[in-house]
Amino acid sequence: MIGRKAITMREILYKKMTSGKDKRKLMSIIERSEDKECKTYIRKNFIYIVSAADKVEEVPDPEIFINKCRDSKTQIEKFSFKVKGVFYITKDERIAKVRFCHNLHIDLTWKTKVAFPKPVTPP
Repeated sequence: MIGRKAITMREILYKKMTSGKDKRKLMSIIERSEDKECKTYIRKNFIYIVSAADKVEEVPDPEIFINKCRDSKTQIEKFSFKVKGVFYITKDERIAKVRFCHNLHIDLTWKTKVAFPKPVTPP
């Protein structure tokens, strides 16, 4: 006999916008899902801004931002991750500087009381 699987409602929205004037491209993916344990909202954004460059300059390390919070009273967990940086590309002997920003946001709303595990601390 095969066991039953929990039914999950899932909705995905994909957006892609390009601005030729500003040399900007934005891609966004939004996902909402719900099952018997929690509601999940995930948003991913990818932004690229292109500009002409005369030469390739030293590329700094990307900036990384991470944020996590949880509220045991409301049973909500939030996580965000952002990376900002620069890279260069060449095409037809021309150099372009590309600034980028990638974002990931995850919101979890638990329907039942969840005991959050204690964070692991190194010895």
